[in-house]
Amino acid sequence: MDTTGNSSPTPVQAMTPSGISERQNELKNLRLLAAQRQLYTEVKHQTYLWYASATIIALLVTGALNAFSRYAALITLFAAIVAMGEIFLLPVIKRRCTLAAGIQELFDCEVLQLPWNRALAQPPDSHEIDWAVERFKRRKNQTKEWDRLRNWYCYSPLIKTAALPQARLECQQENLYWDAGQRRLWRGLLLGGLVILLVILLIIGVKAHWSVTQYFSGPLLLIIPIAFGVLKTSVDHHRVMRRLDYLSSVLEQLREDAQKAPMVTKEDAMLIPTREMQTEIFHHRCDDNPVPDNVYWRLRHKFLPSPVTH
Repeated sequence: MDTTGNSSPTPVQAMTPSGISERQNELKNLRLLAAQRQLYTEVKHQTYLWYASATIIALLVTGALNAFSRYAALITLFAAIVAMGEIFLLPVIKRRCTLAAGIQELFDCEVLQLPWNRALAQPPDSHEIDWAVERFKRRKNQTKEWDRLRNWYCYSPLIKTAALPQARLECQQENLYWDAGQRRLWRGLLLGGLVILLVILLIIGVKAHWSVTQYFSGPLLLIIPIAFGVLKTSVDHHRVMRRLDYLSSVLEQLREDAQKAPMVTKEDAMLIPTREMQTEIFHHRCDDNPVPDNVYWRLRHKFLPSPVTH
């Protein structure tokens, strides 16, 4: 059966030693990927639509302050209301991000054959998964969208050739490496955009002959919510990158331990530390500040490490 629900014969293929390559492309697991991608996309749209709207409003109101100085108090009040909107919007975005992280955790538990950690959270509700998949199906070019989800873990040859304990670690390493690289680039773009915006407002102020009082009581006040959001996102990305670098070093040690462990006891010996690493990945995803989809898909494979083949 394909992802659109049409039945079609599937050729029988030999199972790889870990079974990851086959399990990740099963319909039930592709649906989990579709649901989490849809939720992450919605989180990104809501987050960056807010930033874009706040930026446009700041620029428009800056012009209004110059043209309608007598209404400066009302304009300033409007700016404060816009800033307050962030307080109500962020919890909604946070909930969707946590749900997406839970669905991705369920995908990893199914594909990597890891037990669900009940101390983390309840497994995602099946109705919320189905609803997210239905929204995913409304996207244009369905063939391309579903193809993007296939072979989710693929960069290292060991995923297809190694036993489950080693292949599982390769998949976790893939999660960590590419995420850290994207964040470094996106953080630089955000800070660069904020600097450009501040320069634009400064130029407007010079051209309009604003006094220092006018500048700090109007445009600067309006830009505070945007600057706060960008700086907070930048700091969050930096914190996450440091954590990802640390987790990568821990995982590298686990990979070495997995190679040294006797084959008979390797599965039991690596299950607990691998489950602990998966828990850290889950927490990272819950606290995530997502990178926009355009950046995400273009750079998804750019920041992966050189494949390990030993």
